[in-house]
Amino acid sequence: MQRRFVACALVPAIVALSSPVAHAFRIAVPTQLPAPEQVAKSDAVVLGSVSSIADKTVKAKAVMPGQNGNVEYHVATVKVQEGFLGAKGLTDVQVAWVPPAIAPGGGRGFPPLIPPVSLTKDQEGCFFLVKHPTEAFFVLVAVPDVVNKSSADFEKYSKLVKKCAKSLDDPENGLKSKEASERLLAASLLVTHYRQPKFLGGKQEEIDADESKLILQAMAEADWTKTDTETGVNPVNMFVQLGATAKDGWKVPQNINQAGLIDAMKKWAKDNAGTYRIKKFVPEKAEK
Repeated sequence: MQRRFVACALVPAIVALSSPVAHAFRIAVPTQLPAPEQVAKSDAVVLGSVSSIADKTVKAKAVMPGQNGNVEYHVATVKVQEGFLGAKGLTDVQVAWVPPAIAPGGGRGFPPLIPPVSLTKDQEGCFFLVKHPTEAFFVLVAVPDVVNKSSADFEKYSKLVKKCAKSLDDPENGLKSKEASERLLAASLLVTHYRQPKFLGGKQEEIDADESKLILQAMAEADWTKTDTETGVNPVNMFVQLGATAKDGWKVPQNINQAGLIDAMKKWAKDNAGTYRIKKFVPEKAEK
């Protein structure tokens, strides 16, 4: 199951969905998310298999909604067959997750919309990982963060994962591509990567000015009435994730139709490409 964001569905709720976190708390996430979204929210993406699971749990900082203080993590060693993102030169990675018995209802704290993830020995597939803020291991958050090799259309899915990971790993090349579709894909991956907080807390920091400009230019040049059939990329969804406010010169126009609203958003992206700075969520460096 894939979730597609299209202009006609997003525009009526443009104000309500201004916060990625608020948006996430109101929907049930399917067991498999679109490849671009999964890649963009990850620090590392690997194709591999679970070679072993430690007998003892590890106590470490809680990072999910509904958790406080320290929690017990199971830790597995995943043998890397191919590192798509953030795993260059690694032969294995340490992957942790909160045992279902103590997880707060569901992954990312959405009880009971998303069952918590759990790994088994020899499990093989694609792992979407985020770095724990204080530990050396990566963390799995929810069921969609592991796509088993036995899943339907896995080859097709993993091929798109690899394409997106390559774009995110070298975003400047994608943003400066001669192909408009490649520029928009790179821009979309970066917007999601920067604007979807991996954990609660943290702060926001401005990204590089040149990169921010290229992202907005890629958006402004795109067709805002269409959704890419392969990747699900749509500039309207990207605009919502930016979180632009009146302080940034953006006000939701009144008494206009959907087409007029889309035109206004596109114009804002074009007019502010050289001055607006996209912000990214940065986790706080908490002590262990």
